[in-house]
Amino acid sequence: MLPVEHPHSLTKPSFLITVGTGEWALSCHNINTVITLSSENIRWLNNSGARRWLAGTPLEKRCGILNISELIDLVEAQILA
Repeated sequence: MLPVEHPHSLTKPSFLITVGTGEWALSCHNINTVITLSSENIRWLNNSGARRWLAGTPLEKRCGILNISELIDLVEAQILA
């Protein structure tokens, strides 16, 4: 099954970030800032909760660190359902 374009997309994304083995990609319209994170400045989460795709959150940034393998598993499970 091929991914379907989101019905609310107004413009095509400018960037595709391939993940995993390259079978999947995240799309975005722009990249504002590239930041470098160090492991000791991240609050790492255990993956036993409802958001297994969220690996952690940086202490000083308002963003999340993705667990790509869990995210891919979640998407593939939804497609096969």
